[in-house]
Amino acid sequence: MKLPGSDLVKMDAVVFVSHSTTERTTDVLLLCNYWCQASYISDMIMELAGVVTHPAAIPVLLCNLYRNVLSRRVQSTWNDLFQTEVSSGRSGIAIVQPSGAALAPGNCDDPDISRKAISVTQLAIAWDVYMSRGNSISAAVKSFLELYMESYVQPGDELLVAQSQILWNHLDVGLQRADALSYSIKHLLERAKIQVEAVRIFTDFSLPLFHADTR
Repeated sequence: MKLPGSDLVKMDAVVFVSHSTTERTTDVLLLCNYWCQASYISDMIMELAGVVTHPAAIPVLLCNLYRNVLSRRVQSTWNDLFQTEVSSGRSGIAIVQPSGAALAPGNCDDPDISRKAISVTQLAIAWDVYMSRGNSISAAVKSFLELYMESYVQPGDELLVAQSQILWNHLDVGLQRADALSYSIKHLLERAKIQVEAVRIFTDFSLPLFHADTR
């Protein structure tokens, strides 16, 4: 299992899972390039020690980790958009600092303002795509969990029933958070598009007019 957009999202993890339905044992090989993300998975394994023998446990944790990392990248892009809006002065929305003071708008004097606005738009498009792919993987993990529950979990097997229910709840909460993040990404994308157009219009009107004398 490998999640999409690892280079841009700044997440690089691969997991291999081998599960024995007869022995009820699970072997997992997790390769993670970022120490902080490996540490998160390690902490979650300790916190959810009662469910880690379930074959869907690590995939569920990876889906949640991916969503958390992507959420931080989206927030960083929002911050870039705020800075672009302030620098361009092409926004009717006041940008307020954590202190409560509004930032004074610029006047598009940054020569890179157009590139920055386009960059934010490109990132927002990427986040929208990666969010959809992440949701598809979460849905696939949920389908696997449902199939496993139907095929291998007996009503009297209290441990597997409890494990499956805990993981099911984790996936449900994760997908609800994904919905909220998707709305944030769509808002970011539309607002970034408006900023690109506003900067373009301002730049077009600011271009000097030349008169060619053909006499």
